[in-house]
Amino acid sequence: MSKSDVYYSGVSINFKKILYLLSKYKLSNIFIFLLFIAGGIFYIYFTTPEFRTYMTVEVEKNVNNGGGGDFLTQIRQSNEGIETEIDVLRSRFLVEKALETVDFNIQYYKKEGFKKVEIYKDVPFKVKDVDIKDDYFYGKLFKIVVKDNDSFYLSLDESLLDRVLKKIGLKKEEKEFEKLHLFNRKIETPYFSFVVEKIRDMREGEEYFFKINPFQSVVNSILNNLSVKPFSFQSSVLKVEFQDSNPQRAADFLNILGKEYLKQSVERKIQETSKSLAFIEEQLKIVNKRLQKSQEKLKIFQSQNKIVNVGVQSEDMIRRVSDYETRLAQAKIEKDSLDILLREIKRGNFEAVSGFSTQYPVLANLVQNYQNLLIQRDRLLNEYTELHPLVQANKKQLEQTKRAIKKTLDGIRKSLAVRIKELKQSIKNIESQLISLPSKEKDYANLERRYRVNERLYNYLLERESELKVAKAATVSKKRILDKALPDETPVKPKKSMIMAISLLLGIVSVFLMTILRYMTDTKIKTKKDIEEITDIPIYGELPFIADKRLYKTAYVLENPNLPASEALRTIRTNIEFTPSEHDSKIIVVTSTVPNEGKTVVTANLATILGMGEKKCIVVSCDLRRPELHLKFSLPNSVGLSNVLVGKAKLEEVIWEHEELTNFDIITSGFIPPNPYELLDSHKMKEVIETLRKNYDYIVLDTPPIDLVSDAFLLMRYADITLFVCKSEYSERRFIEKINYVVKKYKIKNPGIILNAVKEKYRDKLPYDERYLFYSKY
Repeated sequence: MSKSDVYYSGVSINFKKILYLLSKYKLSNIFIFLLFIAGGIFYIYFTTPEFRTYMTVEVEKNVNNGGGGDFLTQIRQSNEGIETEIDVLRSRFLVEKALETVDFNIQYYKKEGFKKVEIYKDVPFKVKDVDIKDDYFYGKLFKIVVKDNDSFYLSLDESLLDRVLKKIGLKKEEKEFEKLHLFNRKIETPYFSFVVEKIRDMREGEEYFFKINPFQSVVNSILNNLSVKPFSFQSSVLKVEFQDSNPQRAADFLNILGKEYLKQSVERKIQETSKSLAFIEEQLKIVNKRLQKSQEKLKIFQSQNKIVNVGVQSEDMIRRVSDYETRLAQAKIEKDSLDILLREIKRGNFEAVSGFSTQYPVLANLVQNYQNLLIQRDRLLNEYTELHPLVQANKKQLEQTKRAIKKTLDGIRKSLAVRIKELKQSIKNIESQLISLPSKEKDYANLERRYRVNERLYNYLLERESELKVAKAATVSKKRILDKALPDETPVKPKKSMIMAISLLLGIVSVFLMTILRYMTDTKIKTKKDIEEITDIPIYGELPFIADKRLYKTAYVLENPNLPASEALRTIRTNIEFTPSEHDSKIIVVTSTVPNEGKTVVTANLATILGMGEKKCIVVSCDLRRPELHLKFSLPNSVGLSNVLVGKAKLEEVIWEHEELTNFDIITSGFIPPNPYELLDSHKMKEVIETLRKNYDYIVLDTPPIDLVSDAFLLMRYADITLFVCKSEYSERRFIEKINYVVKKYKIKNPGIILNAVKEKYRDKLPYDERYLFYSKY
């Protein structure tokens, strides 16, 4: 499809025009581009850098060693254990413990260039004993200006917005604390109080800043910047990352967090062991009293009855019954331990199971799984509702684990009950045999067995106490810090290369969008190129802009033959002469799309330049609605074409012969008729055209604009050449599209375009560059 086929075809993009606009506005485009680059540099410079560091922690996998569960179950249990440790490391409790050592509440700054830089350890003063009474002062930047070694000026380093609000009275000015204060002396105001403790000497005039942050917001900020995740898939090593504005403080915080994590782990185990130890120590006191009592009774009996030894049979029975009774006492202690454990579990103290893990390993694993499921439930409820499938699945697992714990406890209790019953029966059987012994020997046997039972039980408890004390003293965490956090001086934010790349991209995109905006809003035709980009219709010439507007009211080509516009008209005349025609004469219709494009001025001067040659030319004003052609030649318009068409005048009566040009005649429009379209479409008009064609070589017809009325289309039927006048910086691109449409629809022969009033900056220099106009003088 050719360009001439396009008419109101929607949005089309002319890439040549875009490139032209890019070149034309290159200075502003460069400015916009550099503005974005400067914005990127500005952002990088003033944005507080963030640094990231990490440590690695090895944790114990929670794998059920009780022999139950398949491989996938063990993997799930292992993952749940690791997730629990992740939650512990990210717990508010542990972070608050670490903050007792690393101070985030007060941040210190100094000025470097145009920005404030945070300082961490090399601080010449310390703010302590802080009491903020007005929350407004949280997060505000206090400014210290050193006066001498003993005093300083204190003020608020307010933002521009704060200063504006105070200026317009929307914010109250509080100036009572903005004065000279002493180091190491308490500053007391209705809003806050603190002490600025001097650590080292400072120079007079030095400026420092500090900010007091609310504790809970500090904790929240740390939790937002703290991440814990497995180092690799199915790994028991956790990578703990923390991001902060100071690399050394980030490393210090992580290392303290790691120490607190290990410390809490050990303390929890010590606490669990202590509970078991307390129970054993309590039992020891009871058994010790029994032992001393039984020993004393045995000695008294031996002394009174002079019995040192008993018979072999009695000794055997005493040994057996004391053995059973010792085992029975141990079983009862185990039952009491189990009862204590049950009470602790009912209270929600699941850690108590660890103290009995060697006795009940299966139960310990079940309770640990239950605890992990509770943590998982809390995490799920933070994201989902009670009805979510994951929450429901977790609830089901909790119920199953509860039932498993109850079943295991019932099994242990039943097992203990059976053992106690069997031991009691064994003791009863031996006691029945003791009845057959002589009275004194029987009494001695009872005293001896009680003594032996208490002695064995006491030794058993001493052994357990010793084991627990050793375990408590040797308690170490099964977790360990593999890699300590080290300060990393490479900032992770702002990402300089990415920001500069984005700035570069935004600069390019902004320049392009600005160009597209100019392209979309710039609908005016300015140059020949603008026309050539839209249509294939030949351009007969471009007429330079004439600064003297008075010339546009005349046929200036006669009085000013050396004007660039006059020379341009000669070029158009040449193009017309070389345009082929079926007739000996050429009818030239001159029109435009809308008024004010200079159609009549072009018609008058083109006809004049044609009449200046050897061939005869006549110009006819066919604009019967708003005629202006007669004004260009200073002629009256009382009679003219309309008079001929209505039969009130003959053709030869309305022809004006030019005073200077013998080959040039003029027909004005005449009176304005009520029906101009019908007159131009009449047979009489056809006769006029035929008559003029016989008598003239060039017949130039000045017609109305095609976008307003259809008069011009009637005359185009006779035309050998149809010229459409467009005005630079006035005619719109859609006008050319309309011309394309008209040419195609009406099958217009030899259409052409004349670009009128082209300013110097839009003109082609050839073929009538002003530097060569001196040739026209000779």
